[in-house]
Amino acid sequence: DTQSTNKIVSRGSQFTDDPLESRLVQSTKAPKMVERSAARLEQLENKSNDPHQSLAVHTESTIATDYTAVIESNYRQLQRAWHQDEKVQALKLALQTARFLGNSKPGYYPALFVLATQVLDCFGSFVYQRIAAKSKSAIADAKETCRNWFYKTACIRELVPRFYVEAALLKCYLFLAPPSELPRITARLGYSIRGLGDPVVAAYARAYLGRRARELEAQFVLSSTNPLLSDPASSQSTSLGQTNFTLPTTLSHTPQKYAVTMVRDFLFGFKALKRSESAIPKSIPASKWLLSCAALEMGDIEFDSVLAQYRDYCNDAGILMQIVKASDPRLVARRAAALVTLAKRAEPSAGTSTVQLMGALGASFAIVPPPIKAHRLPVLNEVWKVVARCNDLADYVDCATHWLDALLHHYSDREVKLLLSDVIEHVEAAVKRGELALPGAGGGSISDQVSEERMNNSKQRLAAERLEDLVQLIVQAPSSSAVAKESASSSLKKQEPPYAVVLAS
Repeated sequence: DTQSTNKIVSRGSQFTDDPLESRLVQSTKAPKMVERSAARLEQLENKSNDPHQSLAVHTESTIATDYTAVIESNYRQLQRAWHQDEKVQALKLALQTARFLGNSKPGYYPALFVLATQVLDCFGSFVYQRIAAKSKSAIADAKETCRNWFYKTACIRELVPRFYVEAALLKCYLFLAPPSELPRITARLGYSIRGLGDPVVAAYARAYLGRRARELEAQFVLSSTNPLLSDPASSQSTSLGQTNFTLPTTLSHTPQKYAVTMVRDFLFGFKALKRSESAIPKSIPASKWLLSCAALEMGDIEFDSVLAQYRDYCNDAGILMQIVKASDPRLVARRAAALVTLAKRAEPSAGTSTVQLMGALGASFAIVPPPIKAHRLPVLNEVWKVVARCNDLADYVDCATHWLDALLHHYSDREVKLLLSDVIEHVEAAVKRGELALPGAGGGSISDQVSEERMNNSKQRLAAERLEDLVQLIVQAPSSSAVAKESASSSLKKQEPPYAVVLAS
């Protein structure tokens, strides 16, 4: 009616959760209301009115403390604005903060991401709590308020702020959609990330969506008595406030399926990361988190698809090591030969060598070995063709330690003796090169006998520490390898004093 319409129009740019406004959006006067909402959002996005806009364009003089101060200020202002019922200001602050995530040039972008997403999480939590409070008394009003928030979000023009604000509000979809629709919503947001041109920004956007989807899955279980989640296809209502809803157990009905899709998208765009030397190190935290989310529900089919995407578009040792560490060891064990082949072909990346990758495989096989015993020895032989040529003692000993653990549990004493013989050869070669030196009489641990000035070389210190770890593993070997353990002890006793190795100056 005319009076109600005039009343809403007279409110100007003030934000409202009035359900009537949401219904007007769907009325015959919807175009005018959409234009009015767009005008309000344009005012929020007006860069000339943004006192912090200068930080959105990175310059060399911009330092981490500038971003930190602004984001922390936004966090405090958002809390104050929300408690003072200034919803438009809270949304504005969320948009300002999300814009910072559209520029990955700062070397401290991972820290910037953590700070910015804390502000967005706070904003999403406030909106969810407000709607949840309304749902206790008026379910219809709660749904209208929820729709109103998503209408506002859909009008945001820039992709990065629109994505992050909607991802922050992802849990609010519980008030609008049945559980069977939530994976589709998560997938739609995941597909929108493909429109981000910066691969680092895209990697962190996928990580954030993966985390929000993971929290949403937990909310499935916690909200089993929420009347707004009644879905005839997946639950049976016994009363207004009770349902028999349970979280689906199959991969095809859970949000993590789309984390797998986002992993494939990340691997597909990995070549773009290689164009910048700093891009890959900056994306490592995001890829680790994304893989941890995807691994929760990754089955054989999904794991094979991820490996195929890696083989075709990535071929990076660091990424393959993350895949191995994040995945179920049973999946890794069933593809032992294929993974060793991929590891041999992988290009070493910053901080990850081929030998380190082989060590990660050994750590996984120590938990679950290749299921076919006839394949275990060929896999070990293929791995050691690469590891035996390693001249970096720290990497070699670390890899040998992981594989010794696997051999002690799943191989025969013969393989254990051969590996220990190879370790001794590498240690003797390091002594001849001057990288390691036998200590004087008195024995003791490595760390006790190495003088402070000799510990300056971190690489050599790491080699000594890992050699100690290997010796401890031998000492704690299971009784089933007592013969190999005795052989190892007698071989190492040739060193005087036993097991002690110190760094050369």
